[in-house]
Amino acid sequence: LKSLAPTGGTNIHDALVEAIRPPSGGFAASELPLVLFLTDGLPTVGERSEAKIRQAVAAANTGSKRVFTFGVGFDVNTPLLNAVS
Repeated sequence: LKSLAPTGGTNIHDALVEAIRPPSGGFAASELPLVLFLTDGLPTVGERSEAKIRQAVAAANTGSKRVFTFGVGFDVNTPLLNAVS
C-alpha cells in the first residue's frame, strides 16, 4: 500500500470488468450476484470508449450479476452507467 499514489484518474473499464468477473470457485450460498458501482467521473484512464466498456462488461458478466450504478458529481457519464446497469 505504501507504493500506491493517487493519480486522479477514473478507470471504469477495469473496475467493472474485475468486479463483474465470476469468482473462480463459484458463488457461496451467502453471496449475492450483484455489483454496486460508484463513480464520480468519466472514464479517463484505460479504455475510454463507451461502446467498448459496455461490450466488455456484457462479455465478462457470465454469471449474470446485477449491476447497480451510482454517479456523483458533474462529470458522470450517465448514458454509460445506465447501459451497464
